[in-house]
Amino acid sequence: MREHHAWMQPGDEAILEYLLENPPEYAPLIAGRIGMHHTNVERRCRILTEHGLLEAVSEEVVYRLTTSGERCLRGIEEGAEFGADDRVGSEPGEAAGIGSV
Repeated sequence: MREHHAWMQPGDEAILEYLLENPPEYAPLIAGRIGMHHTNVERRCRILTEHGLLEAVSEEVVYRLTTSGERCLRGIEEGAEFGADDRVGSEPGEAAGIGSV
């Protein structure tokens, strides 16, 4: 059984795993693929972005997994801790990659 980080919610791992195996995707399409309600996936994607595990790749908010997100998944599998210092950017907007394509 995988250990989750204290801030993670049920479904976060499914979002991360989906994006690990698939190209960048819109949150509502991720929701449909993993069987979660789209508003919950949209909210969790924003939170995962704030923690640097996802990044928005367009202004239309298409998400993809970051290197930190991949490390987090490996850490969950291994029971490692993941802290704020592991974020991609020092500010939530930087971690989100907003404006990046």
